[in-house]
Amino acid sequence: MSPFSAPCGYNVTSQNGTIYSPGFPDEYPILKDCLWLITVPAGHGVYINFTLLQTEAVNDYIAVWDGPDQNSPQLGVFSGNTALETAYSSTNQVLLKFHSDFSNGGFFVLNFHAFQLKRCPPPPAVPQADLLTEDEDFDIGDFVKYQCHPGYTLSGSDTLTCKLSSQLQFQGSPPTCEAQCPANEVRTESSGVILSPGYPGNYFNSQTCAWSIKVEPDFNITLFVDTFQSEKQFDALEVFDGSSGQSPLLVVLSGNHTEQSNFTSRSNHLYLRWSTDHATSKKGFKIRYAAPYCSLTSTLKNGGIVNKTTGTLGSKVHYFCKPGYRMIGHSNATCRRNPVGVYHWDSIAPLCQGKRWLPTPPGLPFIVLI
Repeated sequence: MSPFSAPCGYNVTSQNGTIYSPGFPDEYPILKDCLWLITVPAGHGVYINFTLLQTEAVNDYIAVWDGPDQNSPQLGVFSGNTALETAYSSTNQVLLKFHSDFSNGGFFVLNFHAFQLKRCPPPPAVPQADLLTEDEDFDIGDFVKYQCHPGYTLSGSDTLTCKLSSQLQFQGSPPTCEAQCPANEVRTESSGVILSPGYPGNYFNSQTCAWSIKVEPDFNITLFVDTFQSEKQFDALEVFDGSSGQSPLLVVLSGNHTEQSNFTSRSNHLYLRWSTDHATSKKGFKIRYAAPYCSLTSTLKNGGIVNKTTGTLGSKVHYFCKPGYRMIGHSNATCRRNPVGVYHWDSIAPLCQGKRWLPTPPGLPFIVLI
């Protein structure tokens, strides 16, 4: 053993450095597990490249995590007889673990250095939500917007922004999208989805929920029952042909409905009341509703609508962003009808995002990235 052999793991805080296999320049010993934690300044990532890698393939390896512990995302596992292997972290800390089994030795040498982080790692996915972004490159100041699938209610902030603090990442907690139990939720869109509370999981016991649907005058509303499973007689959805539970009863749904069924109102109002008892719960229901036109109820933050036609089939809407903002998404949409007869806009409303300003050397104007 060399009198100056490399140690088996340690913590290092530095802009750059070199890590050697334990025992280097001699071969590493058998049955070893070593950990190195590399920390570089905040706002930087860690670039790693192996200049020497000679280990017993598969059995002796170096695992690399993108963070301070083994619960962090793994950047890779390196093994065998190769060199020039590389890895880039998205945080300012990297954990390395070396493992050797009971046979054969070998060597490895890796260099690391800090590099300036310029992009955030992708934002977290949210169940039952879509993510509206400009592209897959998330620079400082960029934001993403979550939009719940029809029938789900968003809780929390719908927007996350890429910011630099201790590391470059989207700041804040992502929202949740849940099928809730409203006391009397008023729906004015021309089409939508109503879900039993907790859907697609089982609904909850001892609840009473209500939804009121109101569309433009002179239009009827059609309900499309896609899925319905409940405890027969005890858990039921009442549908009233009017604005309240005092209106004429259109239909009562209870039990298991395996085939899709449709029901149409006589007026521009429907009132739905869902009641469950204290016992058995099942999957519940997914019901779509539609009137034969396209409504436009969403507003565009930092922008607006240039013009909008009637909302009948083939009509169009055009969006704009205020000066200093760029549009993410489509600038126009057309009213379409899908194969089952539901009217809808063929693209969702866009986002208006502030343009990114980058500082330049003194005496020069700022540069704006479009």
